[in-house]
Amino acid sequence: MVHEAPPGPVSPSGRIDSIDALRGVALLGVLAINLVTEFRVSIFEQFLSMARPVSAADRAVETFLMLFVNMKAFALFSLLFGIGLAIQFERLSENPRRALLLLRRLIVLLLFGLIHLGLIWNGDILTEYALAGLIVLPLLFGPRWLLGAGAAVFLGVYLAMQFWPPAGLFPTFTSMQLAVQEANRIYPTGSFADVLALRLREIPLIAPLHVFVFPRTIALFLFGAFVWRCGILRKPHQPLLFSTAIVCISVGTSLVLAGSNPTAAAAGGRLATAIGTIALAVGYGALIIATANLPRGNAILGWFAPLGRMAFTNYLAQSLIFGWIFYGYGLGLFGSLGAANALVLGLFAAATGQDDDELVAGVAHTDVVRPDRRSQHLGDVAKRPVTRLVSERVVDLLEVVEVEYEQRDFRLESLGTRQLARQVHEHEARVRQPGERIGERRLVSLLEHDRVVDHGAGLLAHAIEQPPVIVAVEARRGVVHGQRANQTIAERERAHESRLQRRRQRMTGAQRARDQIDGLREPFFELRHASCCGPPHI
Repeated sequence: MVHEAPPGPVSPSGRIDSIDALRGVALLGVLAINLVTEFRVSIFEQFLSMARPVSAADRAVETFLMLFVNMKAFALFSLLFGIGLAIQFERLSENPRRALLLLRRLIVLLLFGLIHLGLIWNGDILTEYALAGLIVLPLLFGPRWLLGAGAAVFLGVYLAMQFWPPAGLFPTFTSMQLAVQEANRIYPTGSFADVLALRLREIPLIAPLHVFVFPRTIALFLFGAFVWRCGILRKPHQPLLFSTAIVCISVGTSLVLAGSNPTAAAAGGRLATAIGTIALAVGYGALIIATANLPRGNAILGWFAPLGRMAFTNYLAQSLIFGWIFYGYGLGLFGSLGAANALVLGLFAAATGQDDDELVAGVAHTDVVRPDRRSQHLGDVAKRPVTRLVSERVVDLLEVVEVEYEQRDFRLESLGTRQLARQVHEHEARVRQPGERIGERRLVSLLEHDRVVDHGAGLLAHAIEQPPVIVAVEARRGVVHGQRANQTIAERERAHESRLQRRRQRMTGAQRARDQIDGLREPFFELRHASCCGPPHI
């Protein structure tokens, strides 16, 4: 009887790079909004007409983010979550435990969201996504039209709430003003216990914001699943995607600008902003997918794909990093940085903390003369608690990955063990002279040509049969410069086999000699035993 192994994450070479890049862009937008409007200052400050002195650069950054990124990045991220759910649902179609596996994923996500909400940061979005996913999951068993109809219904509910918001849903002006004053007093100087207590007190004021956008989240989940079922992302049609991007971005920009006009009516402005936000999110997604599938798209958007592959881990890392930077138990920069400086700091943390090949040591593209003496990345330090608390199996469970049908029987384990099973392991030898063979070690930077690693030095799913041999061409001051030399490798392989053959021959000859000597010694030892011990007793 064959036991079906649990599905596991596919290798980077088997993923849809355009979706990973789009998820990375959306996550970067979420990071920027969280940083500028929620970590840097109180989340309620954006809803109050508080005159804070800002520079021209800060005002420009805030205006751009509020018009073109705020809520758009979250909408795009919700759309991608729905696409991920549909991909998971489809790839598990042959698994009889499909519903149970997806339900378990969402329940675990809910648990992590509650932990993140209560202990790390109260701006958590994982809890909302898990609850919305539990509502969307039964609808995935229905036909494609049901997904589209469900998306339209929930979107209609959300747009209707712009005109008729539930009475008493939002906190009062006075309560938000008091929350801002308390945040300015505790967050910059308070201990971890003080900050935690204030975050817990703010949850009842933040929860209505999630309730208000919850129908939109469900609608975008269903719309993302509908888009995947339509096959638009399987074989992207470039003219259609670029046309959709132009129309949606143009219409969305016009509506957002109209909604932000102070002379617009309150309800009409909210409706225009809501529709424009969704249109911009769809336009951004179509533009990025179309660009990523261009011949040079990987060079343009390749940096974002690793960020999107590790979306769950990076989202938790941003809470730990920014919490340490802005709250009193860390650097305490809350309320002291402008929007421009905070955004630069956040982008620097994202760029330095992001590492696509965390399980494989980075290999320099050129010769390394000496190690670079610089401090360790701040992002790496802040990521350690995540790696200690979240096991690899849980991270693999929560990441939005594509599980190929052909690879459903693969064991759930990290890359690097199964793929390197055929590697010949030897002790690292000292290089005593130029041209000396170092050993059959898999240097990642020299394996791109053989399709063992990708352009980012990440291991691919497949591996070559024979690992290459690296020849040292120069050895000075402990630094080895290596190159691939096929002819030299072949010659040294033949010489090595010849030496092994001669060694085996010598060992065979020595063994024969030892056997002959042992044959001569046996009568002597028997005679000596007899003379010393006498005849055996009967």
